[in-house]
This record gives sequence, C-alpha cells and structure tokens, in this order.
Amino acid sequence: MKNTVIYDYEEVEDEINEIIKKSASNTYHFIEIENNWKTECDLSIRHYSIGSGMKHIVFLATFHGAEIISTEFLLYIMNYIVENEKEFLEILKEYTLNFIPIVNPEGYIITTSAIRTQIPRNMEALDIEKICSKYLRLYKEDDDKVINGEITDNTELKNYQSMFKKSTYQDIPDKYKRVKKKIEEMYQKYKIPNGAIIAWCANANGIDLNANTKYNRNISKIENGEELYMPLRYSNIRFSEPGPINCPYDKNKGFLQEKETVFISEFLEELYNSNKLSAIFNYHSTGGLIDQRPSELEDDLKDRNINLKHKTLNNYMFAKFYQSETYKNLNNKDEKYDILKDSSVIKTLNGLYRVLYPLDMLVELSELGGNPIGPYSNIDNYNSIMKSNLEAIKKSISYLKLSNKVSDIIYNYIEQNQDELNDEEFINRGYEFIDKIYEKIEEYLPRVEDAEKIIEQIKKIIENT
Repeated sequence: MKNTVIYDYEEVEDEINEIIKKSASNTYHFIEIENNWKTECDLSIRHYSIGSGMKHIVFLATFHGAEIISTEFLLYIMNYIVENEKEFLEILKEYTLNFIPIVNPEGYIITTSAIRTQIPRNMEALDIEKICSKYLRLYKEDDDKVINGEITDNTELKNYQSMFKKSTYQDIPDKYKRVKKKIEEMYQKYKIPNGAIIAWCANANGIDLNANTKYNRNISKIENGEELYMPLRYSNIRFSEPGPINCPYDKNKGFLQEKETVFISEFLEELYNSNKLSAIFNYHSTGGLIDQRPSELEDDLKDRNINLKHKTLNNYMFAKFYQSETYKNLNNKDEKYDILKDSSVIKTLNGLYRVLYPLDMLVELSELGGNPIGPYSNIDNYNSIMKSNLEAIKKSISYLKLSNKVSDIIYNYIEQNQDELNDEEFINRGYEFIDKIYEKIEEYLPRVEDAEKIIEQIKKIIENT
C-alpha cells in the first residue's frame, strides 16, 4: 500500500489491481467477479473474492461516499491477506471472502475530488495531519455552536464547509462528466450550501444509499411536504430533496431503489437463499462503535420466519468476539468499541440487512469524527484503527462457529427456563449471560484447543448461574 493515506478513485483502482497481481503466486488468489454492476453514470461496483469455502463472508464499504476510510480499510485487509497468507489459510479453506470496497463509486469520486483541492496526491503525512486536524476542530466547533444555541437557523455556512467553499462540481475530473453534470444540475435546482460537497455521502442522484429503503420513516414526511434538515454540523443541509446526505428518494420520481442498493441486496439475497451466507461486515467511518442489534420486524417481513430474539443473541455474541480486539484510540487500548444494544425500527438499508441475514455488524471505524478527513487528523491513530480491526476480523471469523454454538445454548436455556419474560426482557437477559460468559470464554481460549470442551464448560457455567 502507498506510504501516505487518502486515496482518490484512480488510486483505489490501481491498488486493487496490484493486490490481484500479487496474489497470483499465493495458494489462494483474489479474483474479480464479473457482475455487470453499473451505476447510472456507468461506473462499476467492483466485487472481489478469495477462498474456497462453500460459506461466504461479505465485506462492504463506502455506502456513504464521504466515508473513505472504510474503503481504505478493506484495501488494507485485502493487502494483508495476500502478504500474510499463512495467517488466513484456515479461514480461506473454510470460507469464501467477498470484498466490495466501494458500494458508492459516484459519491466516492465527488468527495475525493473536493479533497484533492487541498490535499493533493503524495502530500507528506504531517501536512495531511495539519489540514485534517483543522477540519476536525472546526467540525466539532460547528457541533458545539448548534448544541449551545449559537446557531438558530439553517442558512449559516459551517466553519468546516468554509474550508472547502471554493470546491465545487467543477473539480470533478472531466472523465466523470456524467457525474459532474448531475451534481451541477443539483446545485442549480436545490439549495446546497457552498462547501457541502466535501462530505458528499449520496450518489450522483443525490440519494443516500443507506437511507434508500422503503422502510425509511422520513419517506412519509417527505410525501407530506415537510422540509427536513440534518442535525448538528449538517443543519444547513436539507434532506427532503436530493443532495449530499440522508435523502432516501427523489419525491419527483416516486420511491425507487437506486441501482447500487439493488445490486448489493440481490447479491446478499442470492447467497442467503442458497444457504451460503455466514456473516456480513458493513464498514462505515466514524464513531468507534459496533451496531449489531436487528431492528424490529416489519409486517411484510414476518413470512420469513425470523426469530429476532435468537438472531439478536447470535449477533451480540459475534460482536463480543470482534469488540475484544478493538480499541478506540492508541493511548487507551482498554477502551473498546461500544456495542449498541437498544432496540430500533428499520430506518436504513444496513438496518434491514441485520434483520434479514445472519451475523451482520455495522462497524464505525474511527472515534475521531469529521467525515471525510477527520479520521486522518492523527496518522498514528489511523494506523492503529487498521491494525486493531484487522485482528478483530481474524478473531471473530476464527471463532464464528463457536460463537454461534454458545449463543444458541444461551438462547435455548432462557427459552426453556424463563418463559415468563417478554421479548425485550429475554434479550436483555441474554445480553447479561453473554457478558458474563464471554469473560470465561476469553480465559479458556488460550488453553483449550477443543471447542467442544469450551462448550461443555460454558454449559456448566450457565446451569450454575
């Protein structure tokens, strides 16, 4: 991988081609899956796989164009697998790993074109840090102004936006002229603030892919003519119409699934229906947390016979294995990523995936905030994010089967012995069991090779709890 960080679109393409080339001499090779997944602007959503297992694990990044660190993380993982194949041989024998590093290539191009106006290729890492640190500081100050009531309307240009107020659709390279034209038309039609292009999460239609689900609660509000604005540092961005972030659909066209969301959803559904899907890792940018709990079921999904209590405990145990190797910042490795536990309704595409499919986690990589460049304000911390999440992937996949077995035991025990609990109480009791038992699992893992021995110990602990 290149010495400095922040990849533009062409550099991502070049890096992936190098990874494929390097893997040719390994036992397992990265191959590109021919899929004809094209965006409206005719950009490819590229998909790569490695491994020989019948069961598949899927890695997704950059649903949001501004969350560029998630793409770079998948490149880091792909490169690491090639250069350290021995560490992954057992995993690659048992599973096929699927990587989709840029779900939203249009948004990635829009955002990185703005970034390149101030952070050119091959800029020194320390200079990158200075620019990104200033951006993150202003970003946080904008949040504080809204929280403290210093900003009371939705017209004021934000400080972080002012850093990029001269960055426009004109900075999108001419080779992406269809993307450029669409953004130009959007700026002419809607009230998009100067500088907002720096955090362009949507695609070139101005539709946020993660928000692009019929279950999004904002759709009915938009249909009723409400004007909806983003919170905090985005409070001058309206999302009831196409634009940089969070708009679920274009009300002038009626609800449509964007091509990008159709392709990913159909791919996951095909794996699931053929009983090949084991886990999904959805990578996003900022927060330093793991969102793992499936949302409440919608009525039209109930014919899929989804057991939310069981699914939630499976997901939570899997998230515990992942969490154990993470840390929020370099200075305190004991501060792990938070795991979200609260129940919710389906509002996003990733939320829908957690309901429909097994072992689905959304991981927010950086605690620092400030999409897209805030996570680069501390390069040492950036590197530690990469390394700790790599270890988290290795551990959670290595113990995937054990994780499912233990959470199944806990589910069955509660089901058989505590039938007076309602669903929420059941799940909270399961969380309590998993938290207690996971500490014991960590004790057993280094000294017990046989997973069945660990399971027998876990059964005894549950019976004595």
